[in-house]
Amino acid sequence: MTKKFILYYYNIFSDTEPERFGVDGPLRQRRAAGYNTKNARETACAVAKGETTMIATRIAPCEGWEQCLWMTNGIVEVAATLKAGIRLIHYGFPGKENMLRVLEEKEQGEDGEQVGGHRLQTSPGRGGDLSESPIQWEETENSVRLMEQPGPGGLKKTLEVAFVPGSSEVVLKHVLILCEGGAERCEDLTGWSVTMMEEGGLAVLPQTRGNSIDLAPNRLVALWPGTSMADPRILWGQDHILVQQANMRPAKLGISCEDGWAAYFNMGDLFVLRFQGQDRVGGSQYADGGCCLEVATGEKYTELVTLTPKVCLRAGESLSFRESWTLYGDIPCPPMDEQKIVEALRGIL
Repeated sequence: MTKKFILYYYNIFSDTEPERFGVDGPLRQRRAAGYNTKNARETACAVAKGETTMIATRIAPCEGWEQCLWMTNGIVEVAATLKAGIRLIHYGFPGKENMLRVLEEKEQGEDGEQVGGHRLQTSPGRGGDLSESPIQWEETENSVRLMEQPGPGGLKKTLEVAFVPGSSEVVLKHVLILCEGGAERCEDLTGWSVTMMEEGGLAVLPQTRGNSIDLAPNRLVALWPGTSMADPRILWGQDHILVQQANMRPAKLGISCEDGWAAYFNMGDLFVLRFQGQDRVGGSQYADGGCCLEVATGEKYTELVTLTPKVCLRAGESLSFRESWTLYGDIPCPPMDEQKIVEALRGIL
């Protein structure tokens, strides 16, 4: 059977929208993110144009995990464990703090979600279990591709980590493949791309603004059990929702999101996640009541979660989707005030 590919991603390297992805930010912020002052605009389109950058890899321990693959372009470092399925457990500037929250190998339990870092969950089943199969990997000039063995039913995961030349930006391309010889089809397949951030930070989610005179609803908010709208960690602003991590019981909310980004201030740096936003609100296109962006927080972590639309895969077909991370240095966390957040993000988002 000829393979068909269901593509789900926004061309984040579009020449027509470079400002949306921060390449025209203030000089200080662009330098902190690794942009060259001469070609700041060009770096956002470099991968799509076929330009490459040399990366270095090595096998070494990371965050208490013995066998990990480290990748770097000299501006940022990324590490993936080779023992817990496809999972990234480090992202940060060389010699500085890890922006991701990860439990050590000796601390983790049977539930894969306890490991932390960045991983892909899927439905049906919403699998987050630790994979026992070894991770294979291959390297190109500017990217590394991680590959798992097919799981139950023939669903196989791959993750390509591509470094944008001259930048702290990394592009993550997840692919779900329903392999021949497994299940004939997979109904309502959804991908949850989960990134657990280190404790102590402040998450920022954009609210859809839309037409102020339209009488139709223009946004969706979903709350999980145990989450209160009076929670002092959550600020419901005019254009943003702020979530401060604190040593309190878990809370989780989800939203519809047209703008396609989320941010996290922590340890003097700013982490920005960019993804495909929704083109319309609600409906059955997305799981979790129509959300495409979620944030969960607990005693020692905050998770940023992006969702794909639900699809039906037949044997030989695949689902492909992308998100990107960019790290901006020397940007202190503002107070929990929407106007201060807007000022800190000006020129970046």
